Amino acid sequence: MRSPSPAALALAALGLSGCGGGSPASPDRPAQTYPVTAVVFYDENDNGTLDAGEEVRLPEVDVEVAGRVGRSEKLTGRAVVNGVPAGSYPAAVRTASLPPFFATAASPAVTVPQAAGSEAAIPVTLPIGNNVPDTYLAFGDSITAGEGAFSTHGYLDVVEALLQQNLGGRPRVIGDGVSGTTSAVGSDRIESSLRSVHPAYTLILYGTNDWNKSACKTAQPPCFTIDSLRFMIQAARAARSLPVISTIIPAHPVLTPPERNEWVAAMNDLIKALARQEGAALADSYGAFIKAGDLTRLFSDDKHPNDAGYQLIGGAFFLAIARSPAATCSCSRPGRPGVEDRMKATDRFVIEGVTCELDGRRLKVANLSISGLFAITDLALMPGQHVEMVLRLPDREPFEVLGVVSWTNDPASPRAPDLPQGLGIRLTRIALPDKVTLLDLLKRTSPGAVRHRSSRPSEG
Repeated sequence: MRSPSPAALALAALGLSGCGGGSPASPDRPAQTYPVTAVVFYDENDNGTLDAGEEVRLPEVDVEVAGRVGRSEKLTGRAVVNGVPAGSYPAAVRTASLPPFFATAASPAVTVPQAAGSEAAIPVTLPIGNNVPDTYLAFGDSITAGEGAFSTHGYLDVVEALLQQNLGGRPRVIGDGVSGTTSAVGSDRIESSLRSVHPAYTLILYGTNDWNKSACKTAQPPCFTIDSLRFMIQAARAARSLPVISTIIPAHPVLTPPERNEWVAAMNDLIKALARQEGAALADSYGAFIKAGDLTRLFSDDKHPNDAGYQLIGGAFFLAIARSPAATCSCSRPGRPGVEDRMKATDRFVIEGVTCELDGRRLKVANLSISGLFAITDLALMPGQHVEMVLRLPDREPFEVLGVVSWTNDPASPRAPDLPQGLGIRLTRIALPDKVTLLDLLKRTSPGAVRHRSSRPSEG
């Protein structure tokens, strides 16, 4: 038997026939893909349909279609999921990205490619029974009454504005703050307040006045604060109102003895544990004050906030209502620091895709923090010079900020050799909704992207 010729072996190795006019198969072309648009909405009547009058949309929620994910934007709740192949798929939300208490309903099927202009409406629900949707009861003492505020009704106006600007709808925050009362008095009167308002949410901020009572010179029993707050949470749940409890804000550090703020810090550790035990959402107003830095700028007297302080409380309540626990959690587990533990005002975050517009030029941002940024540029600006910028964050709407140049990195004699030529800019004015957006982005950033500042500057 004759052996195959070398030519035949070569043809066989290439997968080609030794005779005839055949040619090798061409490589498969990549399958065509399409964008899918979806809207995440609050289904008030739980009928699975987006009805007229259902105006609340959920931002910062992850929508998944065929294994691809997009994130919903503020106010519209619209998410665009790119790279979806043709076919029929469920459009679903990732439960972990939902704010507290929201639950997924049926996932609508979407045919890809979608018809022009169509959107998949994805419903989510809240377990509020017959309570009034989009209604919030703010329950507390003189801080809830807004004492010390000048241009706002305390934190109530702030919460209402943030909800409307981010979720849409017609939020209504009803205040029930009684000056001078302790949490024990609050536990006595909360049930009647719930019966009167029928709120979807109950926002609880109580405990500031408890320190004045002899039983509460320590955070431990016989102090009544935790038992009183526990009763309020349970009363709200019994009325099918969703409880959001705030930590106690610090007092003015100069006008009050240091023992008071030591008590506040110890009590807040117990309040955080209480929120976990009772399934309440936590608004960390205390953490917002501490993170702001100079506490003396946040008060109108020894314990009442000024407008800047009330902005922080309102922002803390908004985050607790509208952001997923994974994005806002300040808790820690043994051996694993939580978000608040690892984020400091001096931390710098290296995030791809962040730019700023300055003097008509779009500049790459090398690093970012809660108080400033470093922009890569050869613009010749001087320290102390005030600037107006448009800050662009990934997957967020751009927004305007004001800042001041705090330092420059000259390549001839660099102050930060690991950074290119550019400007360290300290943010001096940023609207509260935009600051919430910035803080949310930083909280979602991987710990590996954090650079802890040394003695030299790395941004503003």
